[in-house]
Amino acid sequence: MAAGVVFMSLGLAGTAASVLEMVRAAGGGASVVIGVDHAGIRGLVAGCPAQLGDVLLEVPLAICLADCAAGDAPDLPGSAPAWAAALPWNVQLAANALSRRADARWRAFLASWPAPPVLPKDCELEELVLAGDASLQRQADEACFWLDEQYWAVRAAAEALGDGGGVEATAAEFSEAMAHVWSRCLKLTTDAYGVRRFLVPLLDMANHDATPTALYAYAPGAACGPAIRLHAARALAPGDPVSITYGAHTSAHFALYYGFVPRVNPFDRVDITVGGILGVLPEDVLGDPPDGGWEAAIAALPQELQGEFGLKAAAPAEELIKGLCLLFLRTPKMAQEEEGMRNLAAVARSVRVVAVACTQIREMLLCGLDTEDVLRQKLGELSERGSLLLEVRLSRLSLLSELHERMERLAGEFEDAMDKNMPDGGGASQKLLDMQSEAKRDATDCYPELDRLPVDEMASWGNLAWDWQAGKYVS
Repeated sequence: MAAGVVFMSLGLAGTAASVLEMVRAAGGGASVVIGVDHAGIRGLVAGCPAQLGDVLLEVPLAICLADCAAGDAPDLPGSAPAWAAALPWNVQLAANALSRRADARWRAFLASWPAPPVLPKDCELEELVLAGDASLQRQADEACFWLDEQYWAVRAAAEALGDGGGVEATAAEFSEAMAHVWSRCLKLTTDAYGVRRFLVPLLDMANHDATPTALYAYAPGAACGPAIRLHAARALAPGDPVSITYGAHTSAHFALYYGFVPRVNPFDRVDITVGGILGVLPEDVLGDPPDGGWEAAIAALPQELQGEFGLKAAAPAEELIKGLCLLFLRTPKMAQEEEGMRNLAAVARSVRVVAVACTQIREMLLCGLDTEDVLRQKLGELSERGSLLLEVRLSRLSLLSELHERMERLAGEFEDAMDKNMPDGGGASQKLLDMQSEAKRDATDCYPELDRLPVDEMASWGNLAWDWQAGKYVS
């Protein structure tokens, strides 16, 4: 698969091909191309076969845009202007990109950016309510006010130099630059340059995946000098997607800052308190309160159990189950349980309550409609912004549906074990612990094949040069 063929077939010869040439002219290299993967999604794809750990892309730091250096760290050719150093890192990067628009060295890179993603900050209230997430609405409003404040901060800092600092941008242009920064930047720990945020040519075209096929890393020993590399996280065939992880974020976070909702997101969650769980339960499920009532019992819980905790598709947060157990142990019905079964009964009831709560929250999100499919049909009737926000609601519905099913099955196992007088829960207690362990999965656990490699072998990659002709490391 020739890179030129892919570029021409997509009409990208004047932009993406220029960025690739920019990378190669600086001493870097690439075996990735920009194309359409097997699922029909445009982004980086493998241009030739690759093995686990192979370098797919090598971009010298010298042609990356970066935030300002901190402390005694040396500067980089693409660092944000010094006058922006007091501003937040993401504002530094936006100011950096805006100040480079007329600079021929960065023209190809900046021209490769498509239109900025549609973000909730640009949505009207009637669109925001489609997400069914009050927190998202609040954060979108806050983002609007924050962006306005930062725009004037950039103007003030630049104009203090007397010549505008090279930034002559409107508020709309600044907002667009921030949208690009939020959706395209990478954070890396380097050696001499410290912890920095970068906008990386070509690499910023890699799509997100919860189980990515590639991993980016700092390479101080590259033949081109310090560089950012993209390594294969598994064996790849030509045309395979070359994806990275954008982080362990909720679907609402992806919508707010990236302008899309992942099709698969193991890190999505619905945040709720112990009291919030009880608040959505029907009275026949809630049962008799402990002495003093539910509110007093909730207020008496340990402080570490009184915050918001996540409902994930894999399992509810351990803190939610602990808080519910403590409440139920104080109820009259639970007090009558035999000593050896009391704790097991409290866990069993907590699991059942979470299952019911998921159903109740789903019904509220469905807005009186029968199924998620009815809501999904509305996607084609909405604007791009409206569809994005409805995708957030659909993601939460899917999460709650999956968690409901898992908790229902687990509650049945607990109750069956109790009927058979099995104090250990017949393995159900261990299954709950395993589910909660799965729910704690981190984005760094997304590379099963890399995890099998010796740590020393992976650590050595950054100090080795990569021979693009031979397709292997050279010592």
